[in-house]
Amino acid sequence: MQIFLNIVYLIVGLALLIFGADFFVSGASALAKKMKIPSMIIGLTIVAIGTSMPELVVSVISAIKGNADISIGNVLGSNIMNIVLILGVVGTIGSIAISTVVLTDLLILTCLTFVFLIMCYTQKQFSRWEGTIALVLYLSYIAFAIVRNYAF
Repeated sequence: MQIFLNIVYLIVGLALLIFGADFFVSGASALAKKMKIPSMIIGLTIVAIGTSMPELVVSVISAIKGNADISIGNVLGSNIMNIVLILGVVGTIGSIAISTVVLTDLLILTCLTFVFLIMCYTQKQFSRWEGTIALVLYLSYIAFAIVRNYAF
């Protein structure tokens, strides 16, 4: 009986996830159109933050409980999955246009990955000031993306 209940929970959760994702994307697209904001900005901010919230909660709880490895694994695993699996599935379904904007963002991502690696290797830990630097780098990137979309 417990296995059956777990299967039902899994199916219901998956269905809610699919419908919730559809509503989320539709709402974000409608918001972008109504506010005359480029879809790329909505994707880089609202959608990215919304889809990252579960990861943030897991990472914060694991850090509080002293399981920092889960936080790091969660972040790395999520990024690898997004880049390789998600882009792979989407690319298999249909082509993805790679513009100079996307190439610029990939270059920034690569550079920030190296900054993160340096932070991790300096003292074999990720300190509060390094977390603050990472947050400032993210906000700077968002500001850059907004300016780039409105300037060009």
